[in-house]
Amino acid sequence: MTEQPSRPAPDEPSGGETPMAAGGHHGPPKRGVKIVVTLLAVTTAVVGAVLYGPTALDAMLAADELDDATAATAQQTEEADVSSTASTVPTPATPPVQQVDLSRPYERTAAAGWAEGEAGIVGAEAVPVGDHDADEVATAVEAVREALIAARLDPRSLTEHDPEGYLSLLAPDLQTGLRETFAEDDVEAGLWITRIGEDPLLPVPPRVDGEMTVELDEDGEILVRTNYLFAYAFEPPADLAETSGLTNTDLVVFNRIEQDYSYVTGQEWADTSHGLWAEELVSFSYGMACDVADRGFLAPGFAEESPELVAMPDETEIQGMFDATQPMPTEGNC
Repeated sequence: MTEQPSRPAPDEPSGGETPMAAGGHHGPPKRGVKIVVTLLAVTTAVVGAVLYGPTALDAMLAADELDDATAATAQQTEEADVSSTASTVPTPATPPVQQVDLSRPYERTAAAGWAEGEAGIVGAEAVPVGDHDADEVATAVEAVREALIAARLDPRSLTEHDPEGYLSLLAPDLQTGLRETFAEDDVEAGLWITRIGEDPLLPVPPRVDGEMTVELDEDGEILVRTNYLFAYAFEPPADLAETSGLTNTDLVVFNRIEQDYSYVTGQEWADTSHGLWAEELVSFSYGMACDVADRGFLAPGFAEESPELVAMPDETEIQGMFDATQPMPTEGNC
């Protein structure tokens, strides 16, 4: 868990008696930003077999078993000197494999019915809350929506790994502290914005599902709670793309993010604290490469160099990675 610069208190007299808050601003620390990230890596064989049908690995294993069974039967036939009317070699039953269509990678996955890109981030209804009228709430909600798009969907963040599109939407005081984070901590930087690793995305927009709600924070400012699932489809390497049995499940990485945002407007706050504050963030990824995630980037499971899973995930917890109305998973297995 990491603490980030807090909002400075109102401007103080220049007597030098007020201690310096985190980020170099006068005023006592008032609010920290918490980050929790958990990774859930599941072998593609389990993902496909349990949820959406066999994966490429399943198909290859089934083919090996079929070859072994065919060879054994042929040997028995030869030894028995069976005539040309011998019965047909029995073929082991294998699940039907639906070949992947790289132009429609989300079909037959949990994200098949989700909205495309920013259409999946729908603003909460703008109704008065506390002392804030509907117009103020609408402004806060739109600011949060823009921040989510910038952090999770904009190519500037995803593929260029440039945080400025996201940072520019935040309150100036928070921007200062986060710029230091992006310069010094690659892993934490990968929590604030989603960054794709070396494996390229397919030329289709991410799929999105979830919601945001509005309430008041502890200081009476507008608080927008967000809970979204993002699905990213990756392009497989040529040798894997030609593998018989490759399915859509092999290509898609799911990322669930719950994050609170406060929209600060109160006159008791310093002007540099006015605007959007990204607050507590909890992130959980599924189907990604653990070694790449450990470096702060997102990549598909097939990019894993040497998979090492602590344990297989609980099937009930997995549902929280495909349905934002289900509880967020609590344990990872990287």
